[in-house]
Amino acid sequence: MTNDGESSHELRPSLERTQSDSDGDHALAEAGRAAPVRVAALDAEHLRNAVASRLFGTAAEPVKIGKFTVLKRLGAGGMGVVYAAYDTELDRKIAIKLLRGVDEEGAHLTRLKREAQALAKLSHPNVVHVYEIGTFRSQVFVAMEFIEGVTLRDWEPEDQPGVVQLIVEKFSEAGRGLAAAHAAGLVHRDFKPDNALVGDDGRVRVLDFGLARGLEEQELGGESTLDQSQELLESHDSTLRQPLTRTGAILGTPAYMSPEQHVGNRADARSDQFAFCVALWEKLHGQRPFRANGLRQLAIKVLDGRIEEPEHSQHPVPQWLRRAIERGMAVDPDQRWPDMNSLLIALSGDPRKRRWWVVAGGLLTTLAIGGTGWALTRDPAPSPCEGGERELVGVWDDEIRERVHASFSATNAPYADNAWLGTSRHLDAYADEWVIMHREVCEASVVRQEESPELFGRKMVCLGQRLTELEQLTKLLVDVDADVLSRAVVAASSLAQIQSCADERSLISDVDDVRLDELERLLASANGRKALGKYNEGLDIAQQALALAQTIGTPHGEARALLLLGDLQSKRRKTPEAKQSLREALRRADVAGDDATRVEALTQLMRVSFLEHDLEGGEALADDARAALARLGDAPLLEADFFLHYASLALARGENERAGEYHRRALAIREAQLGADHPEVAISLTNISNALLAQGEHELSEQMARQALAIFEAQLGSDHPYTAASQNNLGNSLLEQGRHINWDDPARARPYFEEAVEHYRKAVKIREANSDGEHPSVAVNLHNLAEAQRWLGNYLDARRDLERSLEIKRKHMDEDHPSVLLTITALGRVLTELGESEAALALLRSAADPSKQQERSPDVIAESLFALARAVQLAAADGDRKQATLEAHALATEARADYLEAGEDFRGEREQVERWLAANPID
Repeated sequence: MTNDGESSHELRPSLERTQSDSDGDHALAEAGRAAPVRVAALDAEHLRNAVASRLFGTAAEPVKIGKFTVLKRLGAGGMGVVYAAYDTELDRKIAIKLLRGVDEEGAHLTRLKREAQALAKLSHPNVVHVYEIGTFRSQVFVAMEFIEGVTLRDWEPEDQPGVVQLIVEKFSEAGRGLAAAHAAGLVHRDFKPDNALVGDDGRVRVLDFGLARGLEEQELGGESTLDQSQELLESHDSTLRQPLTRTGAILGTPAYMSPEQHVGNRADARSDQFAFCVALWEKLHGQRPFRANGLRQLAIKVLDGRIEEPEHSQHPVPQWLRRAIERGMAVDPDQRWPDMNSLLIALSGDPRKRRWWVVAGGLLTTLAIGGTGWALTRDPAPSPCEGGERELVGVWDDEIRERVHASFSATNAPYADNAWLGTSRHLDAYADEWVIMHREVCEASVVRQEESPELFGRKMVCLGQRLTELEQLTKLLVDVDADVLSRAVVAASSLAQIQSCADERSLISDVDDVRLDELERLLASANGRKALGKYNEGLDIAQQALALAQTIGTPHGEARALLLLGDLQSKRRKTPEAKQSLREALRRADVAGDDATRVEALTQLMRVSFLEHDLEGGEALADDARAALARLGDAPLLEADFFLHYASLALARGENERAGEYHRRALAIREAQLGADHPEVAISLTNISNALLAQGEHELSEQMARQALAIFEAQLGSDHPYTAASQNNLGNSLLEQGRHINWDDPARARPYFEEAVEHYRKAVKIREANSDGEHPSVAVNLHNLAEAQRWLGNYLDARRDLERSLEIKRKHMDEDHPSVLLTITALGRVLTELGESEAALALLRSAADPSKQQERSPDVIAESLFALARAVQLAAADGDRKQATLEAHALATEARADYLEAGEDFRGEREQVERWLAANPID
C-alpha cells in the first residue's frame, strides 16, 4: 500500500489502493492467459543494481554467473531461465541456463555434473554442446553453445508442396540428436519442440539433455501424476507445455509425457520416442493427439491410448506416416519402435529400409505378451479412498462452471473472456488439488496406516474447510456485476492453500462441536465477499460468525472471525472499530496458540495505524510483528505483507529510502514465492517506482513502472481496470520526469509529456469501457491527462478534460474535497493561460481559501497560491494594478515559502516563483 496523497498532478491511484478499489490492499493474481509468460529472476538485475545504488548507496556492478558476464535474458521455461553471456577466458558468446529447483549440494547435482561431462564428450551436429556446469546463488547453471535461431515450435515452414516432408526432415534431425545421446547412455525425459533449436544455418540441435534426468531423479516416492497435486493443465497450447517441477514430482511436460512417466515409472529412451512422436504429430496436425482440461484427464487418456482425431489437420498426412507416428505413441513401451533409429527409418518412407523392424517388432510383441515385457494395467479393485470427485458436485462441477461462465459473459465487460479463463483455471486447479489431497490424506491413514486416526480427522476437517470456501465463492460467482468481475481472478487465486492441510501447525482444533460446520460456512461466505469487494455484506456475515464462535466457545474460531471482521472494517475506513476487533483477535489468537493469525492481526493493525497517521504506534506494532514472524518460522508471504505495510509507514514518515528498502524486500519474496510475473510482483514494482519518484529518481521510477505495466498487460489483459491504474502510474513517472527536465531543456522534455499523454489516454479509455464514464477513476485519469496537455501547451484540450473531470468529481465528492480543489486549481491555471482571467480568478480564489488547506500538502498549497497570484495580476484593471500587484506579490511570496517546505523536488517550481517575483517588484 502506498500513500495516495495528491500532488501537482493527481498522482498514484496506487496499485495497492486504486481509484477503482479504494479499500486499500488487495491480492492480485494470475489471470487472463492460460499460461503466463515467465519473467526471469535476473531479468532486471542491471536495473536492480542501479536501484540499489540509488536507494542504498551500493555500487552498481555487472551481473556475473560464475566466470561468465551476463549480457541479456533470452527466454524462460519450466526448468529455468536462459541468458546470453560472454566467456572472457575463451572470448566467445555462450548461453547459460539457470535452473530452478536444483540445490547446489546433493546427489542430483552430482548426477547433473556427470551427465554434463558425458554431453561434453558427445560431439554430434544435432546436439547443443555443453561447456560447463556450476552453481550460482544456490542454483545450478549450465553453460552451453550459443545458437542463433528459433525453437522447433516457433519454426514455421512455408505452406507449399512437400511441406510434410520438410517437417519430417527437421524433426528427424532432432531425432538423430536423441539417438546419439541414447547411444551415449543419456535419456532426455523432457523432449518437446521448445527443447530443439533450428539455427540460422538451418540445422536442428537438441538441448537440455541430461538436465531433465538429473532433475527428475529426486525422491519421487513412486508417485504418479494421478496422485500429485499440480495446477490444472488446460487444452491451451501454452499451458500444456509447462513442465511439472515441484519438488517430489515427476519432471516432464505433461502434454509430451509417456504413460510410464504418468504412473511414476522410470523413463528410458522409449519415453523420449513417445514425446518425439507427440511433438511431430502436433506439428503436422496443428493439434496434440491427447487433449484434456486437466492433468488427471490427460493422464487417463494417455494411459488408455486414446488418440483424438484432429478436427482439421494442418497438413495432409499420408497413412503410412501416421501409422509410424502412432506406433511411437503406443501405451506399452515394448510396442513402440525398438529405438530412435528404427523410428527414423520408418519416417523416411522407404519400405526397403523398414523391412527389418517388422520382424523385430513382432518378436518384441511376443516377449511382452509372454510376460517378460513391461505392462501397463489398472488396478481393478477400487481404492477405499476414491470418491473425492463426488464431493465437488454442486461445488465446482460442469453445471456450476457453465453458470459462472454465463454470468461473466452477461456483464459484457471487455475483459470478461480473460477473466473467465483466469478464474476457471484457478478454480479447476484448486478442485484438482483438493481431490488429490483428499485421497493422499485418506491413504496415509486408512491404507498405509502411517498417520493416526486423530491426525486423519484433523486433516479431513481442514479439507472440509477448504471445500466450503470454494463452494461459497462459486455461489457468489454465478451472479456477478462488472465490479465483482474485476476481482474474480483475484478471489479465485486467494483461496486458502490446500497444502496447508498437510501442515500440523495449521490444524488447530480447540473444541468439538457440530456447529463448527456452520461457523466455517459463515467465515467462508464472508471471506468470499471480501475478496469480491462486497464489504458491507461481508461485515454482516463476519458479525454472525463471531457471535457463533463466541457461543461455541472456540478461541481459534473467535480469532479468525475477529481478524476477518477487523479487515473488513478497515476496508470500510471504520478504523476505530477495526482497531478494536484486531486487538481482540490478537488476544484470542494467543489463547488458541494461533501464531499465524497473530501475525496477520499485527500486520493489519499496522495498516490501521497508517490510516490513522499514528506512525509511532505503527512502529511499535512493526516490532511486535517482526518478533511474531520470527516465532512463527517459515511464512514468506506473511513476511512480504509485513514489509509492504512497513513500507507504507516509512513513506508516511518521509523515510523514502527506508520505504524503498522494504518494498524491495517484499518484491524479492513475492518473486520467489509467486513467480516473477505475478501481479503481486507488479504491485511491488509499482511501490518501488513510487518510492523512487518521491526521491526524485525519475528515470529508475519510469523503468520500474514499465515492468509493472508489462506484467499487468500479460496477466490480466490490456482492458482490465488494474492495467488502467498501471497505465496511469507510468504516465505519472513520465510526467514527473518531463517536468524536471523542462526547467532546463523544454525541447528534451516534450517527448516525455507526449508519451505521458498516450498512457493517460489509454487509462481513460479502459476506465470508460469498464464503467458508465462517470466513475471517479475516470476523473483522476482525465485530470492527469490534462496536466500533460498543459505542459505541451495544448490548453484547449486541457480545459476540456479538466472541466469533465471536475464535473465527475462534483457528483461524488464535496466541493471542499482536496481532489476537487486540485482540479479547480488546474482549471483556473489553464483559463489564465487562455486569457480568461475573470473566470480563472473566481476558481482560484475558491481553491486557495485558507480554510480549505488543512489536508493539503505544501506543494499543492504553493501551486494554488502562485496560480492565484498570476491570475490576480492579469485580471487587474489599470486603476487597481498597484493593489493587485501587492496582493499578487504577497501570494507569490507565500507560495515560495511553501515550495521551500516541500523540498528540493520542487526546486524548479520555486525558482519559477522567484523569477516571477524578480520580474514583478513592488514599486
